[in-house]
Amino acid sequence: RRVGVLRVNAIADLFNMAQVLGKQPRPKGPRLSIVTNAGGPAALSTDALIIEGGEIAQLSEDTFKSLNELLPLFSSHNNPVDVLGDADEVRYAKAVEIAARDKENDGDLVILTPQAMTKSIETAELLSKISMPQDKPILTSWMGGSQVSCGAEILRRNGIPCYGYPDTAARAFASM
Repeated sequence: RRVGVLRVNAIADLFNMAQVLGKQPRPKGPRLSIVTNAGGPAALSTDALIIEGGEIAQLSEDTFKSLNELLPLFSSHNNPVDVLGDADEVRYAKAVEIAARDKENDGDLVILTPQAMTKSIETAELLSKISMPQDKPILTSWMGGSQVSCGAEILRRNGIPCYGYPDTAARAFASM
């Protein structure tokens, strides 16, 4: 593994890296936390991250306790953090804020998939207002094309890179 070297193997990689490096700080290490409303995309992102040399962060005990207080019983309270498909924008934003404060990670990926209860725009607006740590990048993936495009644009306008696919975002993080 080469530390400190940006890997760009295709034109798409170049644009993906430009999107994140132009808006977010470089991570201090390889550990990523993932907050999602869908387990499948989170699993694919985890695989992409690890293949590219990144690591899934081991969340601290304090973070785990805070997530236990916030999330429903059937949610995944470990990393990746699954807020479930019925998560409203408040639950989503609070889970992201909790994960972002954890000192055991070097960056955060937020994945949103369109589901019956999902509010892409409202979630993006709240996420844009969270006071994120200044030394950690946050990347997002709003999956669903035109169904989530307005929310994705809100994120981009507020300096938060947004990718159409979460594995692309995970690879961008690992390449940083």
